Amino acid sequence: MTYSKNYLLTAFLLGCSMINWGCDDRIPEETLTSNATITITEKQAISDIDPINVGEVVSGFSKMRIVATLENGSNQAIKDGIITFSCDQTGSFDVISPTTDVDGEVFVIFDPDDAAEAVDKNSTVSTYEGTTITAKYSNEVTATVRFNI
Repeated sequence: MTYSKNYLLTAFLLGCSMINWGCDDRIPEETLTSNATITITEKQAISDIDPINVGEVVSGFSKMRIVATLENGSNQAIKDGIITFSCDQTGSFDVISPTTDVDGEVFVIFDPDDAAEAVDKNSTVSTYEGTTITAKYSNEVTATVRFNI
């Protein structure tokens, strides 16, 4: 009799576990991020000394503050996404955290090297000679921002 009680109890618990495992309502992460987009929502030159807005980036005197927003296909913010930044000019990025916040935003400051100079020429319409920064979430999800130094 004891054997059959243990058998029935084990079968009952196993059956209850199967029901709980089969009712997983979570949405797979791949679905949330498969149609992700990055948007550069802010590009502002700031002073190298005080964080005040200035008109342009001048090597050794100012930096560029960039805000990137990561959203899924339903235009909802993606929290805890990791965005990396790269630049075609020499300089460094001050990144407090590469992980997106609750609003899907990452804030970075690009500090060009003192000798950096990259100004787009009006005479070469098909070629861009200024600076380009790329924000990257995955190989398929990137955004760029351009400006002069």
